[in-house]
Formats: sequence, C-alpha cells, structure tokens
Amino acid sequence: MKYILTDIDDTILKFADAFQDWLEKHGYHNKGRIRDGYTIEKALGCSPEEADKLIIKFSEDEDHMPFLQPEPDAAEVIPVLHDMGYKFVAISACVNSDSTIRSRHTNLKNVFGNVHWHDVHCVGLHQPKINHLKMYKNTWWVEDNAKHALRGAEIGHHTFLLDRAYNSHIDIKDNPHRVKSWHDIFDHIVKSDKK
Repeated sequence: MKYILTDIDDTILKFADAFQDWLEKHGYHNKGRIRDGYTIEKALGCSPEEADKLIIKFSEDEDHMPFLQPEPDAAEVIPVLHDMGYKFVAISACVNSDSTIRSRHTNLKNVFGNVHWHDVHCVGLHQPKINHLKMYKNTWWVEDNAKHALRGAEIGHHTFLLDRAYNSHIDIKDNPHRVKSWHDIFDHIVKSDKK
C-alpha cells in the first residue's frame, strides 16, 4: 500500500483564510492577512495565549470548521493520486477535541469525496507530529510548516514543503523539497514511483 502523509491546514484546506474571515465576523480587526505571512498575534495585535483561545474557539465551532475550502491544487490532485492507488493519512497539529475531529472528517469527506483517508490524526494545538510520522514506514510527507517538514525528513520520509509566504525565508536543502503546488508534488511522486 502506498501512503501519502499530509498536513491539513493551509496544505489541503484553507484554514488561515477561513479563520480570518471568522475573526472579522466576530469583530476582530486585522492588521494584515495571516496567509500573507503575518502571525496571528501580529495580525490581531494580541498575545500568543489570546491567539490560541481564538483558534480553539474557531476550531470547535461546528458551524464553520467543517466547511473550510480546499487548496485548489489539492482538490485537483489528491483525487487523481487516490485513483492511482495512493492512500492518504492526515496529520494535523490542531485542536484535538471531539468536535474538531468530527469537523475534520466531515470537511475531508465533503471536499475530497471518495478519497479514502486511512486515518486522520489531530495531535493537539502546537504539538509535534513526530510520533505520528514514526507510525508509518518511510513514504511521502506534505507540509507547509517548515519545522514539521524537517522533522519528517529527519526520520526518512521524502518530504515536500509547500512554498508559502510564511516559510519562504527558511533555507532548506533537498529534503524537504520545496514545491509550489500539489501539481509539482504529483509530478515528482509519479516520476519517482515509475523508477
């Protein structure tokens, strides 16, 4: 069985945009777009503790959390890879409450349809993913967070770091492999697995 391990937020689903829209609806004024490289604290002018409370509140809001929109390239590529025989595992450093886990499953089903998610791991807000990455033999690992990408590479996963404004300043070598989109990931996986 061929696995592709992937992060969720801003890797396959647009968390930052949905969260920022939710904040604005609740009266929070933003100084910049989180997706454009601002931390939540800088965008809101708040402490990390206050930012975490807002993330938790949003993550447990079942009127919003199950309805995150897909990253367009992920929505196009993941079903094709699934049809080619790849199985997907989601590993997210998000809130691990029952409501958030339900929202994750619902959201992935609504966005990706018949794609089989072998498992969906919610490891806890700001928590490391290394123990969950170690559960799988060396395979493909897709991330937008450089720290989590590097940890996956260190234990032998072939890792892709999706290029984002908030990670563009981080210098990486060959593994993780910096990519622009899931289309780049698709090309690399297909070429590599044909060898």
